[in-house]
Amino acid sequence: QQVESVSNLDKANKLNMYYDLSVKLSTFEDLEDVISRIKRLNAAYKTDRVKVDTIKVFYDGTNEAGTSALVDGLATDPDDHGFLLMDEDQTYQMFKRANEEKLDVQLHMVGDLAFRQACNAVERLKNEVGELDSQIEFCHCEYINPEDRNRPSELGIIINWTPH
Repeated sequence: QQVESVSNLDKANKLNMYYDLSVKLSTFEDLEDVISRIKRLNAAYKTDRVKVDTIKVFYDGTNEAGTSALVDGLATDPDDHGFLLMDEDQTYQMFKRANEEKLDVQLHMVGDLAFRQACNAVERLKNEVGELDSQIEFCHCEYINPEDRNRPSELGIIINWTPH
């Protein structure tokens, strides 16, 4: 197991970096199992330099496969809005649980519908609880609707861009 190996390196004073591990969430129904796994990994392997602190989510599809989640639908079929791993309420619930556990969330997303829905969920949570105890990060963000471009800075979301 990767985290065990890195933890052992740190315990032997052979690790010269910090190591933050994420655990992938495959479905909303797996959320509590993922949180439990993170807790078990930290209980067994956490050190001053090694921790498991992030839920990783592949939130929508890809442009290449024609499955990115788009507000206006696909160019070939405007009624097909692509793939989203979870709906907006489930996204809010995921952010809420992560915040309660002080876990960060990293969403890999491509389409503007995914971006908007995740922003809406963060906004709803911040309106409910105020400042968050977790960090929300959006990765890739290939297509953003102009109406939503300022929302990450307003909501405290980190954007991890993928240049093309």
